[in-house]
Amino acid sequence: YLQSLDIRKRQLGDDHPDVAQSLNNLALLYESQGKYSEAKNLAKQALVIYQNRLGNEHPNTQNAAVTVKSLYITGLLHCNIETLFGILQVLAQQANLPELNNETALTLLERIENNPELLSSIRESLQQQTEASDGDT
Repeated sequence: YLQSLDIRKRQLGDDHPDVAQSLNNLALLYESQGKYSEAKNLAKQALVIYQNRLGNEHPNTQNAAVTVKSLYITGLLHCNIETLFGILQVLAQQANLPELNNETALTLLERIENNPELLSSIRESLQQQTEASDGDT
């Protein structure tokens, strides 16, 4: 991913959508490795490029926005992306929202971010799950 990013920057310039794709791919890799700070910074860079070059409504921009917001919320909840998307699935079902697409995911992520009671409730639930699984070992 680093080599791809370097090649794309040299050949296409720093603000090309393909550079943003490489930044986003690298961000997802870092997230999977637990390097959340690095992942968040790269995802934000990708989002800015997509917004400037493709506009806010483009699917790549929306994907990047979900990535940025997801990384932020995982930090608040102290969980990984997979756990967060499981939570979003449950919230979507409870709210009778359509399938979990980018628009629905962003809506739910903003709801979590802007609702301290919901955030606290999710944290408590995650903590209880962790304690229960620790007790099973």
